[in-house]
Amino acid sequence: PLARRILGPTMSRFLVPWRAASIARQQGRFEQARSYAAESREAAEQAGIGGSRSTWALWAIREAALIARDVGNLDQAHDILKDAQRRIEDVDNVSLGPSLRAGLLTTRASVELRQNDPDGAIDDLSEALAARQSLQHVETVLAIDLVAIALAQQGRAEQAARLFGAVDRERERTGLVVRTPDRPLRESAIRATRSVLEHDGDNALAQGRAMALDEATL
Repeated sequence: PLARRILGPTMSRFLVPWRAASIARQQGRFEQARSYAAESREAAEQAGIGGSRSTWALWAIREAALIARDVGNLDQAHDILKDAQRRIEDVDNVSLGPSLRAGLLTTRASVELRQNDPDGAIDDLSEALAARQSLQHVETVLAIDLVAIALAQQGRAEQAARLFGAVDRERERTGLVVRTPDRPLRESAIRATRSVLEHDGDNALAQGRAMALDEATL
């Protein structure tokens, strides 16, 4: 009732199940998350929120891709994101906005990293970070963390370690946490980096922790 009064009935029909889908996914209640995401997408498309082909529906599609990713169905996640990419081509940049575009790119990169495709992930993350001045800080930190994972998969261990260190420092400074679905991927990448660098791994991480995030990504 409160959401309907604040947002209005049209927006609340989209936003309430969209947020519920995200919460359910993070709690591991995937069937409920799928149902909420589908409800959110249907509400956005029926209302035409966000203009042609509904930019708000893209947020719901992204959530559906994250659900598929988190249950390990990477092919389905990839297909959902291809659908999102087709829709993007029909939406002008102004209504799409940098946050949504970057969110779709980082989601695709996170799927590519789980498919051991660091080159594809780097391409997507570079495009997402090109608009970093317009992104929320949490989105920037997530994208840079994924870059570090991609570098580790490419065998560029020293660069990866410095980025991991810089991201860790930034998370401690701002109170951001590693999202639960990304922890195994990140921990595996850090282990691989330490294995390559051996005793130099701690030094590279410390170098990164001494850098500001912008400095570490130059």
